[in-house]
Amino acid sequence: MTETHQRSALPRAVLWLLVVFTLVVGAVTSVPITSADPTDEVCPGLAAAWASWNQRADAHNAAPHTFSPSQQAQFDAYNAEKRQLEAERDALNSRQAACDSAANALVPQTPGGPPVKTQAPPTKRAALVKAINDIPSGWQPPARIPGQRATVPNESPVRPIYDILRSGSPKSARELGDVLLQGQPRPKPGDPDPAYDGGTIQGKAGQPKVSADHIIPLSELVQMPGFTRLTPDQMYLLANTPMNLQWLSWRANQAKGSGAAADLLPKVTEAWAQSQQQLEDSTRAALIDIINKLNAANG
Repeated sequence: MTETHQRSALPRAVLWLLVVFTLVVGAVTSVPITSADPTDEVCPGLAAAWASWNQRADAHNAAPHTFSPSQQAQFDAYNAEKRQLEAERDALNSRQAACDSAANALVPQTPGGPPVKTQAPPTKRAALVKAINDIPSGWQPPARIPGQRATVPNESPVRPIYDILRSGSPKSARELGDVLLQGQPRPKPGDPDPAYDGGTIQGKAGQPKVSADHIIPLSELVQMPGFTRLTPDQMYLLANTPMNLQWLSWRANQAKGSGAAADLLPKVTEAWAQSQQQLEDSTRAALIDIINKLNAANG
């Protein structure tokens, strides 16, 4: 009777883990972004990498896996391929976890929240591609100076990116409608304006004088470390994500300009200014973390 080498149990694990991955992806689809898997849109490069891995894993598992003693080289090659597939799978799982975390933060499942577009309009995407390609190799954004308003000089390599993203962002209160931002509904005329003692929201029924405002200004966002390594669609998503938007009265928004809400004129209430500073600090940290995770997911 001829002795044969049977495939070790580990290649079977590749197939088993492939099934597990498929189940994990199905679970992630509960995050609502149109009808597609959010990670496919937020991290399309990762989705393509998984598709390639699945195809190669299927081919590996379908290949002959019973070897005679004279086929030691084939046996070793088969198991070497198995180990390579498992290493790639582990790396992809790490990238997947990073993308899932970023996607869930950027596209929250919030009843009453605004719809979120994960892809830039074609013309805006094309303009962003050009702007990204025009950034000099090795360029680094200036370090943020706490307490100072972020600006993007005209000569800055990221000025074109800022201008592209700034156009139409954020949407007007009328375009957004009565949606929740930071868990709060759009204020109505006569509601208290928390930024000012005794202040109220101006306007008339259905048309309050309020604005959706970036908590962290785009001028700071586009200069965060790692932002220019994102894809154009990821840049667009970060510029419009509801996690970085809040409702402000026109009065507070005009006073703020492109700075931070905690830098408003002295007339704002101290309690509100402090709460805004806390919101800005936590949002800034969250955005930096998301940028890092998206870059990790992109590979």
